[in-house]
Amino acid sequence: MGLLDSIVDRHFAKGPDGQVILRHPAASKRSYLIGSKADESKLRAFFKVFYFGHLSITVLGFLLAGAWSQAINYEWGRPSAHMLRTMVVTACTFALVYGLPELLLWRILRAGLSSFTEGLEETRAPAPPVRVWPAAIALGALAILLAIAVLFLIQAR
Repeated sequence: MGLLDSIVDRHFAKGPDGQVILRHPAASKRSYLIGSKADESKLRAFFKVFYFGHLSITVLGFLLAGAWSQAINYEWGRPSAHMLRTMVVTACTFALVYGLPELLLWRILRAGLSSFTEGLEETRAPAPPVRVWPAAIALGALAILLAIAVLFLIQAR
């Protein structure tokens, strides 16, 4: 569970006096002092469940929405002949299969987090460390170069 732990660790920081501070994910200016280890472990478990659901919805939602929109578009005729219809069907499928569950999960996060933090003392959080992800930047640049290369190959035919 190293991936989930690294994602969840972004929401927690050590204060100047050694106390653990929870950074609110929706409101960047709000943060809370966590009084006990039990509260911290409950919050960490809650965030792990949330992010596991988020990653599951993202992966499965994109795969399912892509497959369903492709099947619908080919069932209704050639997608290249009706580009606007194809885009609308794809956008609606993605909104229903990915967007709706993600919206419901976000509402659960907000409701659950407010119940966890109602007894905690609000404080000012230290600024999060600036992280530059060279691998993500290199991967993004590679994806852009591959997209340009595919466009040139398609255009040459």
